[in-house]
Amino acid sequence: MSKNYNLKRFAKINFLHKVNFELFLQMVIPFRSYIEKKGGVQWSEEPEQFPYDALTEILVSPSDDTPVELFDAFFFVDEMSAESCFDQLYQDALQAGIDFTGYESPTPADLALLIWIQNPELLQRLHAGQHITKARKFETFFGKRGGLPDISKETITALEEALNEFFNLHRKGRGVRVFVFMRDDGIWFLIRHGLPMKREAAITDQGESKGVLFRPEIYDVLTFLPDCGELQIHTSTVGEKKAYCDFIGIHVLGDQDFFIYNGKTEKFSLKPFTRDWRKSLICTDIEGIESVTPIEVRFLVDEETSHQETHRANNIFDAFEREKRDIPETYILNRLSLRVKFKNDSAPRIVTLCAPNTAIFERDSDSNSVTSLLKSRTFTLNPIEENHDITVQAFNSNVGENRYQTEGSGILAGGHSKRI
Repeated sequence: MSKNYNLKRFAKINFLHKVNFELFLQMVIPFRSYIEKKGGVQWSEEPEQFPYDALTEILVSPSDDTPVELFDAFFFVDEMSAESCFDQLYQDALQAGIDFTGYESPTPADLALLIWIQNPELLQRLHAGQHITKARKFETFFGKRGGLPDISKETITALEEALNEFFNLHRKGRGVRVFVFMRDDGIWFLIRHGLPMKREAAITDQGESKGVLFRPEIYDVLTFLPDCGELQIHTSTVGEKKAYCDFIGIHVLGDQDFFIYNGKTEKFSLKPFTRDWRKSLICTDIEGIESVTPIEVRFLVDEETSHQETHRANNIFDAFEREKRDIPETYILNRLSLRVKFKNDSAPRIVTLCAPNTAIFERDSDSNSVTSLLKSRTFTLNPIEENHDITVQAFNSNVGENRYQTEGSGILAGGHSKRI
């Protein structure tokens, strides 16, 4: 079994009998000789005689010589076959020019398979895009000077290779993929890479217990904001944050030292909360937000002893006022959690700000409205404000001329084919 695969990829066989057989055959025919040889079976292009059992055995019990592309096909098609993916997948397929001739009424699985056959890079990109909405905690790093990002095919290929070397050096293997998404709130980089090797017990088809060695995968999310020079990073280790600052600086912005990496540059100030109290969270002028309620605050009481004091309540305003509690002037607010109720959304969601530069969202889609609120109430520091160190904080990008490297309406990423 190849050590570079996640175990979840070996059981994606449930849809073998659920997809259009002609499409299924197009997907597996490139592996005909391998299936015949490995399974000791005779190939048939008739549904009743197709060697499903042999293919199932290959997928369930892979070996080192099993083609990587065979697993990828089953994994990505199965992952994107959910009914909840259908509408968005169909719209993306239309924009990408997928040919539906003969398959005008596809099932969700048929649609995913049709895209894979005609444009596997597109399906991988759409699958990767799902991970963006899962990212919650972003730490911000600022650029020192102006410059426009280069996200051309060649640049992203070079970025992938540099990250391959970095992760391989840190015993996390190669296989890095970089997906680029142009969105209203910035340029998003989704970076897939491996984690340290993991060993788990598994049961073979013969009922025997064996150890399985594999490398899990993870997706990191980066957002670059051209108008202010911020790089927002969601990842798991300090070393990876530094690497992303360096490599995005080198390959995308042409300067390894483009981003200031010190972990102390301020993006958020929580002083408006203690200074303006209820006025700091008025949201009647913010589109999309119905109400904002503070539910948790954490104060640094004594820096020398790292003494911190945390308060939680259904409404911090009400609780402090009911108890006639004052906030000592020496206390420093360094964490604030807000319950945000969005219009036309039944359930509120939690947004947490941690000084100096970290924001935690339940959904990345919440960030636009919340960012508007934070800016209007001065929680977000203004880089051109007086008494602010503009050499550290400011980055004015000349965005009047659009120099993003594009081909038609698609962004070229990952060093491969066009993606929409």
